[in-house]
Amino acid sequence: MPQPTSFEFDAFSALCPSQSALRDLTGRWAPLVLIALDDGLTRFGEIYRRIGGSSERMIAQTLRTLEADGFVERSIENGRPAYALTDGGRAVAASFRGLINTLYAHLGTQPQA
Repeated sequence: MPQPTSFEFDAFSALCPSQSALRDLTGRWAPLVLIALDDGLTRFGEIYRRIGGSSERMIAQTLRTLEADGFVERSIENGRPAYALTDGGRAVAASFRGLINTLYAHLGTQPQA
């Protein structure tokens, strides 16, 4: 039986590796963490303070997941951990920023309840 020579991505297939990354990227805090890191190297406390409504535990878990997926890099600066986006993380953060801008525009045109 011939072996496939290349892999075709199909986000709808359970076998596609993009499903795992998509699941991680669309978690509750991942988009906000990525956007918070869009300004460059950022310490944990700065990320946590910027994102209202979350807990330190959830931000830490989200950062670990995004690091494992290759969207975030962790480094030690002056003895303390700091985080930055990878090239892939910057691309995804830009997409999320565009989505949020679209939401702002859409929600701004909705009648108030």
